Amino acid sequence: MSIYVVVDDVCPDQAHAILSVMRRWPLRSREYLFDMKSQQAYPLRTNATNYIAFLDRHVFDHLLDTAASQSTERK
Repeated sequence: MSIYVVVDDVCPDQAHAILSVMRRWPLRSREYLFDMKSQQAYPLRTNATNYIAFLDRHVFDHLLDTAASQSTERK
């Protein structure tokens, strides 16, 4: 019953994906968490105006290292 499905994001370990299932009116578009191993999709929300995504665990590594070094310098 969908027009198309978009892979919005894939988690860093590639175990899960976020899918947007776009449907024709009057049906609402939906987002799902897709488990690659079990091939199951779990609904996330019904409001398509919000954005959900995975965050790569390395995105903040530099910021966390900087904050930790500044904390030890103050002591």
